[in-house]
Amino acid sequence: MKRILVTGATGFIGSNLVRLLTLDIDAEVNIILRKNSNTWRLDGVKNIKKHYVDLSDFNALCKVVKTINPTHIVHCATYGGFPAQDDEKTIFKTNFDGFFNLLNACSGIDYKCFINTGSSSEYGTKSKPMKESDVLEPTTAYGVSKVAATLYASYYAKKNNKPVITLRPFSPYGYFEEKQRLIPSVSINCIKKEDITIGNPGSVRDFIFIEDVAALFKKIIDNPGLIKPGEAYNLGTGKQHSVADVVKTCIELKQSTSKIISKEEFKRSYDNTVWVADIAKTRKAFDWKPKHSLKEGLEKTMNWFEKNLHAYEKVGVT
Repeated sequence: MKRILVTGATGFIGSNLVRLLTLDIDAEVNIILRKNSNTWRLDGVKNIKKHYVDLSDFNALCKVVKTINPTHIVHCATYGGFPAQDDEKTIFKTNFDGFFNLLNACSGIDYKCFINTGSSSEYGTKSKPMKESDVLEPTTAYGVSKVAATLYASYYAKKNNKPVITLRPFSPYGYFEEKQRLIPSVSINCIKKEDITIGNPGSVRDFIFIEDVAALFKKIIDNPGLIKPGEAYNLGTGKQHSVADVVKTCIELKQSTSKIISKEEFKRSYDNTVWVADIAKTRKAFDWKPKHSLKEGLEKTMNWFEKNLHAYEKVGVT
């Protein structure tokens, strides 16, 4: 039986992954929580073992890891992905120190797979599809912290011949995403037929549906022999879409009467005209490609929001 340890299990990516993993009858799913963790995304999920420890407490973390004795580890815990999460000390404490502690707490474990969750923010601004071989030039403290974790993961894996890799999600969207993000906010406004306010309609991202994100994590967990220690892999679609594309598709899918309002003050300094993954390395390494087009992913997402709207609007954003 696979004994899987997931950090960041109450977050957007982590919770969707946990929900998928619990469907595997050959998997024991363990999650690490802080005492004040908001677990709303895992409401109703059964067959998970909860362990309360802060990743900053190395000694306590070692005890928990030893108790679980995981065969597979997925590190999704993160901080700094929102404009309001701007405390740099907390960003590095979470994204580098927490990862460092977890990786070293697992040093005595004979695990088959350790997946570190990176970010497309590691690349910074590029003028063409981003490749794993590109120079990393992050423009935010969050991006710098993710680069530091990725580089340490690579160093550690190669030095110790450990099956540690980094997956770099681009712009995941879907079930349980924070409601102030672009796609949830647009979806909710479309459903309620309220005006949709955006900043830069031409800003682009490589939007990838959360089912496709979770599917790649699961495939690697099920096939650890595919892992090449220390490597990083892009997790995107290889196609970019603008904010305008997203809004128009959502309106069309729900035949909404919502009006689009563009406001200059909502524009962001990191809006780009190019933000897309080159996924050739990932496709070759794991024989994987995303199954959902933007329209297909948005349709599933909006149907989910429509079904869960009443409960969703009551919850927090973290």
